[in-house]
Amino acid sequence: DKKEDGHDNESLLQKPKPSFIPEYESSSKVDSSHQVKYLLDVTLNKFTRWLRILGLDAELETDEQEKARTSRKEMILFEKCKKEKRILITTSKTLLQRKECPAGTYLVSPNKSSNIEDSLIHLLLLHGITLQPRKFLTRCVVCNGIIIGIHSPSEKKTIFQEYGFPGFGEDLDVYRCDKCGQGYWWSDAPQSSASRVKDSAARLLRLCIRGGIKLEGNLGF
Repeated sequence: DKKEDGHDNESLLQKPKPSFIPEYESSSKVDSSHQVKYLLDVTLNKFTRWLRILGLDAELETDEQEKARTSRKEMILFEKCKKEKRILITTSKTLLQRKECPAGTYLVSPNKSSNIEDSLIHLLLLHGITLQPRKFLTRCVVCNGIIIGIHSPSEKKTIFQEYGFPGFGEDLDVYRCDKCGQGYWWSDAPQSSASRVKDSAARLLRLCIRGGIKLEGNLGF
């Protein structure tokens, strides 16, 4: 159903692919004194989106990279993790067992029935993440780029025309991803993608509070 967090006439958020409900284990702890950056394999699309909604730096393996990994044994995931100092999150025990697998790789198992929300909390606690609600919804859910505000009426109109919004108002808050160019705007309509993703952010915040995740700053976002 492409209407669920997908391109519509009100906002522009891509639908996540199906993901597994994981258990977890990690090969080592992480130094939480530095900003944690993640790289997730292609099976964890939804999990990646959640991390991005929370304002965390989370890259997702592309279909092309996954094909190179499974067909030609090209471990682009490993190279990217080492080059960009990212923590790999995967559902593959085979990847975890490879000798060149980066230290700290986090395994989520597709064969368990545990709740994916529990896995999120465990990951954040394990890595000592402190969430800043003011950074929620500042990363593009499509590509992980940074969302920037658009103030020029002409640029706003271009975004609306590009993505099929039926009306145009200069008073609307409009944004664009600085990496892929994805356009966003806020709508108070209950069924809009903007409202749905904001509800998702609020739900994730409540989940993190219940799970004991550290928060910094005002709870508003």
